Amino acid sequence: MADSNSDPNVIKQSVHYQGLDFPCKILEKVKKDNTEYGLVQVNPYYERMDYLCTAGEEIPTAKTMKKKYKCVDQLIANSKKKDSNVKYQCPYCLEIISARKDTCDRHIDGRLDYASICKERIKVEPDRTNKGIKRPIMVVYEIEK
Repeated sequence: MADSNSDPNVIKQSVHYQGLDFPCKILEKVKKDNTEYGLVQVNPYYERMDYLCTAGEEIPTAKTMKKKYKCVDQLIANSKKKDSNVKYQCPYCLEIISARKDTCDRHIDGRLDYASICKERIKVEPDRTNKGIKRPIMVVYEIEK
């Protein structure tokens, strides 16, 4: 993955999907039918073939997994290890956003490269150029044993 400092067109980011954050590069964005899309290049990882579309192409078969790439099962297990009983809540809309504080910060403050921002925050603090006054609320779930 190229360093974001070396190429101003490459933004270090992640794709948040089903509770996991996959490291990626967002190469560009485009608007289609009033929806913004990002051209995403994801770091390689092993995904179950049940979830992959091959369009009838023959995929080469390897004998073992390459150690430098993680399996989706490892990514899921790692995401559950990292204080899975801690989540962050938006103080404006009170929605539980993510187990990652930076994801909740992006929800509150928006980003220069992405138009999404908390609608409730904009109602209270319409100035998008400044960060929101309120910060994410840490929510700790009790784990029964």
